[in-house]
Amino acid sequence: MKETEATKDPMYQMPPLSDEFVYQIVFCMEDQSQLYLLDLQSGLPVQKNLLRGSDVHDRERFVDIPLWRPSDGFRVMEKFVASLRNPIYRQKLHDALARGKGVFREFKNVLKEEPAVERLWFYFKEREIKQQIYSWYEQQTEVLYLKSLGEPEENVTDLILSDFIISYDMKKWEDHIKEIGTNRLRIEFSSLGYPVSDLLAGEYEESWEQFDQQWLMVFVESPSEEFAGFIGAKPMSIDEHSLIYMVRHLYVEPRFRGLGIFKLLADTLCKRAEQEGADRIIMELSGKAAVLSPALERRGFELIAKRFALDLSSWRDIQTQKG
Repeated sequence: MKETEATKDPMYQMPPLSDEFVYQIVFCMEDQSQLYLLDLQSGLPVQKNLLRGSDVHDRERFVDIPLWRPSDGFRVMEKFVASLRNPIYRQKLHDALARGKGVFREFKNVLKEEPAVERLWFYFKEREIKQQIYSWYEQQTEVLYLKSLGEPEENVTDLILSDFIISYDMKKWEDHIKEIGTNRLRIEFSSLGYPVSDLLAGEYEESWEQFDQQWLMVFVESPSEEFAGFIGAKPMSIDEHSLIYMVRHLYVEPRFRGLGIFKLLADTLCKRAEQEGADRIIMELSGKAAVLSPALERRGFELIAKRFALDLSSWRDIQTQKG
C-alpha cells in the first residue's frame, strides 16, 4: 500500500482535559522517582525510561509533562504560608520552612496539628499545580494547532493580508506590547518548571524596557485598527562597517495566527533592515514560536544555534541507568 502524507506525519492532538487526565498528570508531576512523557498517540502518560530509543526522540508524538520538583513544592509552601490568615499556624509553618534539613516533614507535622489548616493546604496546593497544568495544556494545544495549520499558500496569504495595516508607530503600541510581554512569558516558559521558567521570563522582560528609536519595530493592525502582532529587532554593531539586527521580540495575537501575519512581519522587517544598510538579521524562536522555523528556512534563514535546558535530575537518572 502506498504510504500517504498522513501516514508519514500523523497530526496529533492533546487528549480531552478531563478530571481523570488532570489527575494522571498530577500523579506524574509529583512522582519524583520517575520521568514521564505524554504519549499523544494513546493520550496517556508513559515512563520515559520504558520507551525505546527511537520513540524517545519522536518529538511529534511525545510531549514533556510539566516539571514539579522539590523547589516548586517549597515555593508553593511559601505562598501558602504568606496567604494564611491564622497568625498562630502562619508562624508555626514559617518556622518549619526556616529549618534546613527535614523541612518538608516538619511542614506536614505542623499541618497535622490542625485538620482545618491541613485541608486548606491541600486545596491551595491542588489549585497551584492545576494552574500549571492548565497553562501547559493551553500552550501544547496551541502549538499542535499551529502545526496543523501550516502556512497558507502565497496567493491566499496575500489576499488575506491585503486589508491589514503595517505601522511603525511604537508610541501607539508601546504600553500594549509591554503588557503582552509581562503576561505571556510566564505561560510560554511554564513547561520548563521553576526556576528556569522565571529565569528566562525575567531575561526577556528586562529587554522590554530597552526600546528606543534605534530599534526596528514593525506592527500589524487589523482592518479595524486592532493590534494583530509585532516584531522588534535591536541593532548590534560589530564595527563601523557592519550592522546586524537581533530580533528580540515577536508576537501575534492568538485570533490572528495562521493567517500569514508572521510572514508579513518578517518580510517587512527584512525590507526595513536592508534599507538601513544591515548585513544580517538573527532571530531566536522560543517557546511556542519554535513552530515558525520552517517559515524562516523558506525565507533563507539558516539555523545557527539551539538553546537547551537540562534538568539535572534527568541527567542523574541517565547516569544511573548507564551503571
